[in-house]
Amino acid sequence: MLFSGSLSLPSAPSFNVSSMDISDNELRGPIPIDICSTFPNLRRLFISKNAIEGGIPPCLSDLKNLSVLDLSNNQLAGRVPEELIMKNSMRILRLSNNNLTGNVVHAILNANGLKKLYLDGNNLSSEMKDTVVSTFDFMTSLVEIDLSNNRLYGKLPRWIGNVSSLSRLALSNNSFDGSIPIKSCNLNELEFLELSQNNFSGSLPSCLNPLSIKHVHLHENIISGPLSLDFCNSDSLVTLDLRGNNLTGSIPILISTLSSLSVLLLTANRLHGRIPVELCELQSLSIVDLSQNMFSVRLTGRIPPEFGNLTQIHSLNLSHNDLIRVIPSSFSKLKQLDSLDLSYNMAGKIPNQLVELDSLELFSVAHNNLSGSIPEQKAQLGTFYESSYEGNPFLCGPMIHKSCSKIDLPSTVPTASNDEEEDSLLDLYVFRVSFLVSYAVMLLTTFVVLHINPYWRGLWFSFVETCFTACRYSTVGNFLTNYICRRCVQLSRRFDQSWFVSSVIDFSILFVLHFIIN
Repeated sequence: MLFSGSLSLPSAPSFNVSSMDISDNELRGPIPIDICSTFPNLRRLFISKNAIEGGIPPCLSDLKNLSVLDLSNNQLAGRVPEELIMKNSMRILRLSNNNLTGNVVHAILNANGLKKLYLDGNNLSSEMKDTVVSTFDFMTSLVEIDLSNNRLYGKLPRWIGNVSSLSRLALSNNSFDGSIPIKSCNLNELEFLELSQNNFSGSLPSCLNPLSIKHVHLHENIISGPLSLDFCNSDSLVTLDLRGNNLTGSIPILISTLSSLSVLLLTANRLHGRIPVELCELQSLSIVDLSQNMFSVRLTGRIPPEFGNLTQIHSLNLSHNDLIRVIPSSFSKLKQLDSLDLSYNMAGKIPNQLVELDSLELFSVAHNNLSGSIPEQKAQLGTFYESSYEGNPFLCGPMIHKSCSKIDLPSTVPTASNDEEEDSLLDLYVFRVSFLVSYAVMLLTTFVVLHINPYWRGLWFSFVETCFTACRYSTVGNFLTNYICRRCVQLSRRFDQSWFVSSVIDFSILFVLHFIIN
């Protein structure tokens, strides 16, 4: 039964009532100002998830026994009463998701007995000033602070590092900037760090490595530099979310030491290099998102077949990278997998073994250079639409309304074994290396001719200019063609005689890559 209308109280005081819970109703209007005289011995008051309006009655700060107050998810307005935060008897104060305002820094610094403070989802818009305080003994009780989804700004104050008992710090979706202060390294009891959707810059804090940390959320900031795992060298780390930053370099092989890691989110950074096979040693991984990076080593970039050992994984996203080679048939062992996105990457064929993925709910290999027959549309693969395969002109099958040629193997014929697949890839690699060595001789000859003969050098620069003009108006969607166009633009900006050697080398290498990959 739901209570609706305004909140009405008994006419006579009730001295025996110490706890009142009227949450999850449809109550409207303000909190009666005589609530304190009606229930003078209240210890716990819960009025969350209603439509209560108005301000917070000041008398609540005078209830000497009140220790838990939850007024979250209402429509309360006005200032946050600082007296509630500094109240000696208060242990848990939850005022989340209202329209409250005010500057609570002074009150937090003078919180005496408060353990958990939740002010997220309000209109707090003050600067979190780095107030200098002589002693922080009075702050040892704070365990959880949540000020997310407000309009707070400024640098992360160093005094937060002195709240030594803090286990949960959530400041996401504000306007904090600057680097994460070194003082944060003093949070030895920290388990949950949420600083996402701010403007934090600088590198990852290398010293933030409490042994108890479990969840690190720093996505959508402007953190740069290499992905160093020194800051989270912990066996307890479960979630690492660094999406949407400017991280560079490669994934360190030390990631294999994070034995409890379950969620790894590194999408939309500038990471490159190979995907380390050491990642496949993390048997607890359930969600991996490495999309929108630059993972690959040209000519050798591939998805490690060892990914098939991640038997607990539920979601794998490797889209928008520069991975080539084939899709590992070992993916068929990922029986828990319900989301697989390999779009905008590779060449090769779709292994027939993917029909064994019975839990798959999302699947995309769109916009690659895949060829051959689409696996038989049975089990979960039969539930996906044409959009899962679009952008692969050499694929064929009933799903995309394109018949396969007679020379294609039927879908029931097993694919090559892993050993045969690796042998063929090795032969192809040897061919590519030998081709590049042979081409180096031709490149050296070209360099000598252009260096000696001004006439041919002039013709070369004319060719580069023609290439730039053609690429500028090109509408071709091939990822390598677009890359060549970007290099043309870069080279056009240094278009003089002193750089002709670099132009020869760059365009020659790009020509070779285009020939080999296609």
